[in-house]
Amino acid sequence: MNISRLNILLLASIVLFFTLTNCRRNQNEIQNDKDSLGIKFHLFNEKYNNNQNLQILDTRTMDEYKSGHIPGALILPVQDLESAKDVSSILSNFKKNEEVYIYCTAGGPRSQRATKILRTLGFKKAYFVEGGIAKWIASGNPIE
Repeated sequence: MNISRLNILLLASIVLFFTLTNCRRNQNEIQNDKDSLGIKFHLFNEKYNNNQNLQILDTRTMDEYKSGHIPGALILPVQDLESAKDVSSILSNFKKNEEVYIYCTAGGPRSQRATKILRTLGFKKAYFVEGGIAKWIASGNPIE
């Protein structure tokens, strides 16, 4: 009798554990979609390795861009996006219904702000690359 109660308690604990873990994972995925708008570096790197024609936006300064950038990335400093400066000529190179990957030095405030701005401009699949170009270079990837 005690063994069957112990088995039931053990089974109930396992079910509870997996239920809570799954709920937390789903909540974190929703949280990331709404708040961070980011993509993990390893996922971006994998996508890039499978398709070098991704839409990539570098939000650093022109000097930073000239010192080395991800091949194929276009430059649009976040300061230009935030100011009243007309950036439509650069943004016209991007398709709003396709994914756009945005990076800065380390995947920090600049790329996050730019991602939010692009989302408000209708780029619903805009994502900042966590780790930015620093992680890109540290991973041994090429720059131009």
